[in-house]
Amino acid sequence: MLSCFRYALAALFLSSILISCSGKEEEEPTIDRFVLLKIGLEWEKEQWRKEGIKEADFKQAKTKNPKFELVLADGIGKGPMCSIVKKYKIPEEECLGIFRVRVRKVEFLIIQFSTVKRARDLARKLDGFYKANFLFDEVRGEPVLESWITGILEAKPGRESTKKK
Repeated sequence: MLSCFRYALAALFLSSILISCSGKEEEEPTIDRFVLLKIGLEWEKEQWRKEGIKEADFKQAKTKNPKFELVLADGIGKGPMCSIVKKYKIPEEECLGIFRVRVRKVEFLIIQFSTVKRARDLARKLDGFYKANFLFDEVRGEPVLESWITGILEAKPGRESTKKK
């Protein structure tokens, strides 16, 4: 009889753990900025291949016809800074970095956060896009960027579009 009581108690304990864990929303894993850069550079090479450019000529293609590039600031302290997130009432410490990227000659801003939740919440607020812990801003209304962000990076919109198709 005592062993039946122990089994029942153990079953009750395990079921309470499973129920409490299943109700929690699972957080997406964060990614590193180099993952995004690698995806962009691989896409760029694929575009050149589609244009018939040989791999030996990729270096020349990069100078004449870049499809994807990191935009460097004019000097130290002159590029985008994490302090801009303060205007959205986000602690500056949660921003891990900001950089500009150019895709097919159109620029946009990428903000790396410490959590996926922060990137997702700000994407909703700004009507931007996010992937893991990255927010992509200045993308809405630019068809080239919207298709690249959603198609190549598989980023999600912060808010679903309200436009009727």
